[in-house]
Amino acid sequence: MNTIEVTKDFISKFLGDFADNNSKELEIVYNKLINDELRFSSREQALFILNILLTYKWNVFSNNHSDALFYMRLSNYIKHNKEKETIELWQLFRRIDFEIALSLINDEDLIPEQEKVKFVELYCLYFLLSFRHIKCIEKSDDGLKRDSVNPTLSLFRASLLDLCFIVNCCSGYIISLENYRQTMVKNINSVNDVHFDCRVVSIILAQNQRNKQSFPYSYIYRLNVATQENYDYAVANLGWSYEKDYYLKNKLFLNPLNSYGNFYESSFEEFVPLDLEQRYVELFDSIVDDYKFCRKKVFEYNTTDTVSEREMCSFYCFMYSIYDKVAYLLKHVYSIDVDEDKVSFSQGMLFDKEYNNSGKKFYEMNNPILVPLYFEMISVRNKNKPEGIYIGTYELNEFRNNVEHKTTLFSGQFLKRNSNELIKEVRNLIIETYLLLSTAKANLQSDKMITVNTAYVSALKTYLENSQ
Repeated sequence: MNTIEVTKDFISKFLGDFADNNSKELEIVYNKLINDELRFSSREQALFILNILLTYKWNVFSNNHSDALFYMRLSNYIKHNKEKETIELWQLFRRIDFEIALSLINDEDLIPEQEKVKFVELYCLYFLLSFRHIKCIEKSDDGLKRDSVNPTLSLFRASLLDLCFIVNCCSGYIISLENYRQTMVKNINSVNDVHFDCRVVSIILAQNQRNKQSFPYSYIYRLNVATQENYDYAVANLGWSYEKDYYLKNKLFLNPLNSYGNFYESSFEEFVPLDLEQRYVELFDSIVDDYKFCRKKVFEYNTTDTVSEREMCSFYCFMYSIYDKVAYLLKHVYSIDVDEDKVSFSQGMLFDKEYNNSGKKFYEMNNPILVPLYFEMISVRNKNKPEGIYIGTYELNEFRNNVEHKTTLFSGQFLKRNSNELIKEVRNLIIETYLLLSTAKANLQSDKMITVNTAYVSALKTYLENSQ
């Protein structure tokens, strides 16, 4: 391995190659990064190099492929397509996951703010196009903290707000969400403001305009409990509590609205009933109850002395078991050809198995909402990760294995951190599972692409239909 130390001279030459579009030299640096042959003296250096390489690779890729069709190419990765460009771009995004979390909010680095915002735009675009929508919403906060009216990130968030309709709610909730959507797009004066396929943007904006006419601004129900005044009001009048406030601020409510910010309505987390056999509905509800039980224990462990370290180790293992409970549920709903005593949240024991006597493997089902679950499975099972302080779901699984089969003696320094990370991962897993199951009946009856309907998906479908 020929490791290269990233120095000031290296960065100067690198920037020159980028400015001159010297693809040969940029490819050399890119391959060094993919092979873990670059050594950085700071996270800021790593972020800067990643930002430039990501911009370069995206430009190369998008010159050959329409933005609007890019999600299909990422989906091809999931169907074991070995196309080099798609796989390498995905690998590059994997490399930046730990860096963006650690570096974007660092006040001491010297990278221009606008460069970081562009970086977040690309990162969120990746999540948007690969249908990892909860992550797209959450990561966009990093950019909006620096550029609060960023039109690209605002459009992404506005086009996914329909995900928040998966909970049972009153008309006031729906109206407030539509009004909130309008606040996110009001600063977009032209499709050229947004760094995305302008044909898709125009459709989304047109749809928002129709919604604006349907939901007048005279109805406002939204309440932000992040301020002390609103928090006191919520406690006095809405049954708010310190426990609920903990869930809200840590984005642990099962309502996707919680990923948008600290809104009281995020606590509405009773899902619209699934159109499934009652036994499957009960299985899903039991998974939700298991999550809420674990969530409460995480809260108590972080804020009180009522849960001991050893007890939390047991709760941690129970929390991790939700992955395989989801696999068990999917096995039955989609009639996946795997023994129920062997089914697990893995490629070999779930995603690679035939479903519904269709002659196709489960991962080949024509629903892009399956993509987030597949990527989560890869993260859970994949031992390889970039060097750094990043905590991935595989590391969370390793910790569970040590606690369960080896010892709890060393768990104290990691238990709180890992529990907090795991409960967030499980929360997103349950939301994504619900989104998939909400279209299960249609998927089992048709080979056509069927997925959860959002403003983004509607615009994408319209664009694709008009392109044919």
